[in-house]
Amino acid sequence: MRKYSNLTLWQNIGRRKQLEKYQSQVERYFELIDYNYLDRTIIDNEESRKIRKDLSKQSEVVQVCIIETGLSPYVVYTPPPAIGGYVQRINLIENLFKLQNYDIETQAVIDIIDQALGVYEGDFVKSIIRVFNPIFWLGKVLEFISSLPFQLLGQIGFNQQKLEVSFIGKLIKFIIKIATLFALVWELLARLKIFPDTFNLVEWIEKLKI
Repeated sequence: MRKYSNLTLWQNIGRRKQLEKYQSQVERYFELIDYNYLDRTIIDNEESRKIRKDLSKQSEVVQVCIIETGLSPYVVYTPPPAIGGYVQRINLIENLFKLQNYDIETQAVIDIIDQALGVYEGDFVKSIIRVFNPIFWLGKVLEFISSLPFQLLGQIGFNQQKLEVSFIGKLIKFIIKIATLFALVWELLARLKIFPDTFNLVEWIEKLKI
């Protein structure tokens, strides 16, 4: 499941605002700057430097907003035959201020942001429905609980993300979710007097033998 489809209404709105702000600043920045055509560097002015600093601060967040829609901020760059070199994957956001070195138009950045915005806009109604869906929130709770052991491991120096996405990590998280869900259901049914308050595993096994 792509992560954008697991966002709440306010998270959806927040990401769209983030992307729109970044896109607007990119357009304004490239209106303000000039180029040194000898070494293909950007010539900043006082206003553009302020925007550039802000764009740099937003870089990581914007990449997350794009990647979690299933899109990629990378493009393939093939050097002209006359110059030579190897084919590269260029990150449009990380190389925003070096695009002229790869003959990449700024419009490529605007386009990828437009595509990401389209994904979030298309998921907007669903994000409203998720807010009122109890199963959605139950999934959030189970995910949080199953991640706690990995968060503890992360705090003592292990790579939390790598552990969670490994086969063993996914299996452990699945078992924790099932156990937690079982405990929650049991507690609910016990409060409704359908199940007993306690569960004696040894006694239950003895009954099975009989």
